[in-house]
Amino acid sequence: MQAGLSWLTVLNKREAMRRAFHGFDPKALAEVADIEKSDWLKDSGLIRHRGKLNGMIANARIFDEMTEPGRFLWSFVNDTPSQNSWRQGAEVPSKTECSRKMSRALKELGFVFVGPTTCYSFMQSAGLVNDHVVSCYRHAEVSCANSLASTRQEG
Repeated sequence: MQAGLSWLTVLNKREAMRRAFHGFDPKALAEVADIEKSDWLKDSGLIRHRGKLNGMIANARIFDEMTEPGRFLWSFVNDTPSQNSWRQGAEVPSKTECSRKMSRALKELGFVFVGPTTCYSFMQSAGLVNDHVVSCYRHAEVSCANSLASTRQEG
């Protein structure tokens, strides 16, 4: 939904979208009927872009059919979160070669609205990439949490 819009716009509509879009549950979204989509287009609390709404449902259907979507997505970082050491927010890229590869692979599966910038944002939010600047308290916490998760997976 964020493509072409400001993050503030999306954040201001997040709770309404969470309610309308079944808590972002792919299985529930995959089963959305046309009447529900019609209601969404009338709801000013939502992002009412027909293409994005149709894309969200189509993507949910593809995701729902995937056997191991988590394994597929984590494969782009070799099952290990990327730990970056940015000093300033301006250093953080909006897309990387890894997000370009993810975008291409998702598009080959039929996903839409999954460009490399969107994929990189997903990678950041899902913990595939730690892009907190090193001065941010979360950088160390996320790095430590990822180290513990890796240790648990190995053991």
